[in-house]
Amino acid sequence: MNGRSHTRRGEITTFALVEAMEFSVALVISKTVEENEGLCSAIPSSGHKPYSPDGGVWQTTPPPPQPPILRHTTQPLTLNSSALTTRTSTTPSKPSPKPPWSVPSSSTSSASLPSKSIPTYNFCTSSAAATIAFLYLPTIHKQTTKSFKDLKTTILHFPGLPPIRASHMPHPLLDRDDQAYHHMLYFASQLPKLKGIIANTFKSLEPKAIKTIAEGICVPDAPTPPVKEVAIGLEKSGHRFLWVVHNPPTDENGKRISAAEDSDLDALLPEGFLDRTQGRGLVIKSWAPQVAVLSRESVGGFVTHCGWNSVLEAVSAGVPMVAWPLYAEQHINKAVLVEDMKMAIPMEPSNDDGFVSSAEVNNRVRELMGSEEGKALRRRSQEMRKSAMAAWSEFGSSMTAFTELTESWKQC
Repeated sequence: MNGRSHTRRGEITTFALVEAMEFSVALVISKTVEENEGLCSAIPSSGHKPYSPDGGVWQTTPPPPQPPILRHTTQPLTLNSSALTTRTSTTPSKPSPKPPWSVPSSSTSSASLPSKSIPTYNFCTSSAAATIAFLYLPTIHKQTTKSFKDLKTTILHFPGLPPIRASHMPHPLLDRDDQAYHHMLYFASQLPKLKGIIANTFKSLEPKAIKTIAEGICVPDAPTPPVKEVAIGLEKSGHRFLWVVHNPPTDENGKRISAAEDSDLDALLPEGFLDRTQGRGLVIKSWAPQVAVLSRESVGGFVTHCGWNSVLEAVSAGVPMVAWPLYAEQHINKAVLVEDMKMAIPMEPSNDDGFVSSAEVNNRVRELMGSEEGKALRRRSQEMRKSAMAAWSEFGSSMTAFTELTESWKQC
């Protein structure tokens, strides 16, 4: 099952949902009554933790009791892995003191995380282009051992930016031996771990830079969001599939799924995935009738998180499984399914969170659908299906045990 609420919607069809790390973003345009425009946009980070889709621009002050001078209206900025929201907020002309958890007020402030339960942003007063330079700094750092000040003729190449001379980098970064350089390097390495970046710019002014940041191109070492890993693996496998995708996780552990709204498939999945798999794969939102799907003769396998109800449904339908446990008793069920019952192939996670790589998805799907072991699992599953049917027949084991139980009540 996919949520801690133990809803049955998690293990659906021939491929179960993988909880995704998701980001959220909103473009904010604010205009004063008496002065000119002030523009800013919130850009999501490419961090390593699961994020809530309920995003927006974070404020350090509550709405004032008096009529505000500024009114912010948000518009969604489409990203490749975002669930977007629209909201309206107000800011007073004289902001009250910042609370102790407020966002750093400049691009050089500390990016340390105050609490896992409080969304943390970095407010960058410079351009989105400058933000790219900071985000890409750890990558440039690995490419040379010399200080920028000594690379007088060297041209640096940043994604989404024109070539920049190394000696033209910001002054604190020029000397590699300067403590300021290492402070900035640490700051740059922490930026992708934040909830997002609030940049002092707007979309039509720096469209290329904003897109580069939003797509995570300037953080090349960041992992691919798990839902995309699954999509890539399914596409590479070449097999037909039915896949139900839920909303992004709504808790800090990335396992509680909200069913309040449909998922934005274009945002969650790799670009062009739906077009490339059209006619071979079907991706649907939120929920599907699992028992009805598993009962179809065309279903050749079931990737499950090993919730026991779903296991019983697969057994009753005679469908072999790929076991992919995440929490609760699912790991125990997986061990029995793989080692004892011989009715499942194990899916090996790539980290402690239970997420898997696209290569693992590809390999396990191919193994289940095309290998000799997969064929043996299918035969074993069909045999167990007959046993499940027999258990509830007139003299079957389950019917007999249930009858004996009810007879014992009559003697009480």
